[in-house]
Amino acid sequence: SHVLGVFLQGLSRGVARRVLKERSSSSSSTDSCILVPEKHRLTDDMIREFVELVLPIAQTAIYGKSVRLAMSAVQAIKHITYLSPGLVLPQIMERVSDALQTLTETHQTTAAMGLLGVIVFPMMKTREFAARDYIHNLMSFSLPGIDANDPFKTYITIKFFVNLLTVLPLFSQVTHPSSSSSSSTLTSSFGGSGMDEGDEDDEVDDPYDNEPPIAVPFFEDWCIELLNRLFRVFQTITIDRGAQKNENSDNNLPIRALAKLLFMQLSPQLHKLCVRKVIEYLQNNFTPNSDKFIGDVCQSAATYVPSTSSTEDPSYDPCGMIIDVFYSKLVDSTGKQLNN
Repeated sequence: SHVLGVFLQGLSRGVARRVLKERSSSSSSTDSCILVPEKHRLTDDMIREFVELVLPIAQTAIYGKSVRLAMSAVQAIKHITYLSPGLVLPQIMERVSDALQTLTETHQTTAAMGLLGVIVFPMMKTREFAARDYIHNLMSFSLPGIDANDPFKTYITIKFFVNLLTVLPLFSQVTHPSSSSSSSTLTSSFGGSGMDEGDEDDEVDDPYDNEPPIAVPFFEDWCIELLNRLFRVFQTITIDRGAQKNENSDNNLPIRALAKLLFMQLSPQLHKLCVRKVIEYLQNNFTPNSDKFIGDVCQSAATYVPSTSSTEDPSYDPCGMIIDVFYSKLVDSTGKQLNN
């Protein structure tokens, strides 16, 4: 079965590369090596037929019990999603939502998280699929994937959140009036269409430009629950001497990337709320095995402070607040160093 999965992945990648090459040859490129005669190009009907053949096979393979087969199928779906996002994504979302909520088939949850991590880029770029109708449920249903008892599922889930926050706008001129340049950069991730690279320079009116981004209405609750789950993971981390050989272990979670993307997009009010959660954790817990991850979270909280915070509350200093907590754990009220 693994050999068939590798074949399916390679076939999908080959077709996707061919389509990209053919579409690139339609541009003003002067590289004659990529020019493909019109009569030899795949038509839209051919591409659609190919996707319709591959998709049900790949979906069946993803939710099987073979991890290697599932990973090959995930990559195959990634490639056909770029080929025909309007056809693939609606069917994928239905299965993913069910997999994220299952209580018995836990391997399906892990497979669904891995799939979301690779299709999030075409999902957020295409205009053939209404991603805003699914984001709330996806973000909410995927939070239990951060599981202190399952390092691999936690790793896959955090990777998905990193990819999602890379392309998902969390602020705009409506929510952050002083962040117009950053807002336009993030909201532009809704532009483009799949693999059509030439579309990136086109001016397209975005109907959501004057609305809050799709994650704003529920983002506060999501952030707090995310931090709570991360802190529970930190409390259970043990030192693994062989962690460097296993990128999916507790000691190799991509916490730095997640914390950076999270704190750099928080509103002033939400930033204060999240910093308060971090400080409460530091005051009430001692987890030396997770010092690296706690340091990553603290660094992001202290570094990425909304520019409007200093004008609204000049006394707000998250870096100083965090240092005070660490100092209180090292030195008592009389200035003596604590031995414990």
